[in-house]
Amino acid sequence: MTFNQFTVFVNIAERLKITEAAQALHISQPTASKHLKGLEEDYGLKLFARVHGRLELTADGLLFLSHTKAILSHLQDLRLLSKNQRCPAPDRTLAIGGSYSPSAFLLPSILAGFRKSHSGVQIAIRTGTTEAVERLVRKALVEMAVLNAPARAPELASELLRDQKLIPFVAKDHPLSKKRSLSLRQLRRVPFIIAAGNRRSSTSEQILKAAVNDRFQIRIAMRCEAPEGVKTAVRKGMGMGLLYGDNVMPDIRRGEFVELVLPGIQLGGRTYLVYHKTRPLSRDAEDLLALLRRQRSRKYAMSPPPVE
Repeated sequence: MTFNQFTVFVNIAERLKITEAAQALHISQPTASKHLKGLEEDYGLKLFARVHGRLELTADGLLFLSHTKAILSHLQDLRLLSKNQRCPAPDRTLAIGGSYSPSAFLLPSILAGFRKSHSGVQIAIRTGTTEAVERLVRKALVEMAVLNAPARAPELASELLRDQKLIPFVAKDHPLSKKRSLSLRQLRRVPFIIAAGNRRSSTSEQILKAAVNDRFQIRIAMRCEAPEGVKTAVRKGMGMGLLYGDNVMPDIRRGEFVELVLPGIQLGGRTYLVYHKTRPLSRDAEDLLALLRRQRSRKYAMSPPPVE
């Protein structure tokens, strides 16, 4: 076993392509394959498998990846210490995930402060639907994530981070833009445009249906994978959009959209920190998790244990 083997393994795991990993490390593809084979023989593990012609991490590979990343992170810290900080250690990479709303505003604002104390860390943010980013956490492709719903997978832990408000809005030239507040009769006729994942209804759709509470049937005109798709459809007058405040309030302040008030309907959501229950975090990920916890509202200072 060598640390070069660890480095090769991590690069292959992040790309799932041996050729691309070899190019990134400036070594030949046969050399990268030899390092990987040696690592598997040393530990008696099968780290990768071919699934429909694609390289995938095995269960042992996923666990091995989390430990390997932690070892390499601590090794870089030791290199910096041994050189008495005269020469900077190589940049470290911290991969985190976020659903669309947190990735747009919350994470960048927090990471700006994090970078001040972790200037040697390169940060990679993976963005997608809540269910897609949860899969990234499960597969160890990101160490932790900020999502708009608690994790569904039993091996993941979820901690409440903050409350969020869902904003109903229309285009500035939409007929409803002058009303501001709608009656239930008007609301029954309005088609909604929401952000939704590919496999199930989105968190915002679930919140909307729960808030309406069977008073009328929700009309969903369109489900878009990303918030920008929702805003484009609303601009074209296709219906009323529903997005978290972070995604749409800047556009409302610029006068592009108009926020509407729905009678007797409270649309509130929550944001969660999500990470693996047993997989160790790198030192940088632990520092970021601590920072995110400090950002929680005083309201949650005595919050219950993580949602299991």
